[in-house]
Amino acid sequence: MQNKDLVSIFVPVYNAEKFIKECILSIINQNYQNIEIVISDDASTDNTPIILKELEKKFSNKIKLFLQENNIGITNNFNFILSKCTGKYILFTAGDDMLKSNCISDTLDIFENNNDISIVFHNSIRTNENGEILKKEKEKQYKIFKGNIRTIIKDNFIIKTNGMMILKEKIPFDGYNNNFRYASDFDFILRVLKDSNFIYINKQLSYYRKNNNSITSSKIYECSKDNLILTANLILEYPEYSNYLKKQISNILRGTRLVKKSKYYDYLIASLNFNRFNFKSLIGLIIYLITFGKVKL
Repeated sequence: MQNKDLVSIFVPVYNAEKFIKECILSIINQNYQNIEIVISDDASTDNTPIILKELEKKFSNKIKLFLQENNIGITNNFNFILSKCTGKYILFTAGDDMLKSNCISDTLDIFENNNDISIVFHNSIRTNENGEILKKEKEKQYKIFKGNIRTIIKDNFIIKTNGMMILKEKIPFDGYNNNFRYASDFDFILRVLKDSNFIYINKQLSYYRKNNNSITSSKIYECSKDNLILTANLILEYPEYSNYLKKQISNILRGTRLVKKSKYYDYLIASLNFNRFNFKSLIGLIIYLITFGKVKL
């Protein structure tokens, strides 16, 4: 590859003492070396800051480290990191994940050969907290390799953020939206793609660590609430795709049924109100009724 542009690596961190060294070393060991690693620790309460200081001392030519004195929250931390990135491209990862050594170079190859894209992403290898590969939890592989915001809406297409690279000039001036605490990344991606395309690489270029303490695992109800608001907003912006978006709302409501078990029946009914052909909701409701509420799938 011929590309020599600076790539900023976006690394938000909070209480990642078990994983952060492995994460940073995977970035340091990339075969593409014109990088800056922008790390912001959001006032971790474990040994993460100590480990980060040691890494900064050893790799001072690569690492730009910021230690927040007070916890500023996920979205504010994301925007802080964006403000410190100076590369033409920004690659996004997390403090508990890792990159394969060819992640940056393979992604830049795609940008070099396509001038109408703003996002490139790929598949990850899923591991447990100990770094052991979860063979039964392979990520979905898509047939499509190029799309836009309409692809996301119509096909419920999910852009995977670990190792995702974005052309910096396409990033909204206000960055992540503080109105979405748990769905700010999805909203961010939609705004990046406002007038451009994405490309999906059918390669495993990173490692995604399944962490039971992650926000998506511990704040399911809050995440669902944010996603419902965001999807409703999309209906207002793209009314021509309202049928597709209503199906997404139906699935979000069905997914919330086990979080608020006292309203299990109500969530299934609400799900079917948005999509009466949601067969998973229908089957769940039938089994619930014929067992007099004893079985909740």
